[in-house]
Amino acid sequence: MKRLLLIWGTLLIVGSVLGAWVAFGADVSLVWDANTEPGVQYRIYASRYAQEYDFTTPLYEGAATSCTVVVDASAEYKFVARAFLIGASGQVYESGNSNEVVHAVVVWENPNLRIQ
Repeated sequence: MKRLLLIWGTLLIVGSVLGAWVAFGADVSLVWDANTEPGVQYRIYASRYAQEYDFTTPLYEGAATSCTVVVDASAEYKFVARAFLIGASGQVYESGNSNEVVHAVVVWENPNLRIQ
């Protein structure tokens, strides 16, 4: 696995509460280079920016080289990918981390919005 690329993140806005927009979540699309070994799959791990990764719960696991995940739009997240292969004996072989990418918080202001 060579690198993990952050393609885009969009802020999803849902409804309005007392005239103010509420941020719900952010779709983050990730794309990475394929590994050349046959049978390789991938795991995507995320963590809030200042926290450690929890490598027991991937956000994505599969053979595709892209995925879209939903994260809390009010927090910054960092992501890494790992390639893994399941051996003939059932043992799992997992690579180290790809390069890390960050999804930054997007602040949206509406100059026409007034709360009274």
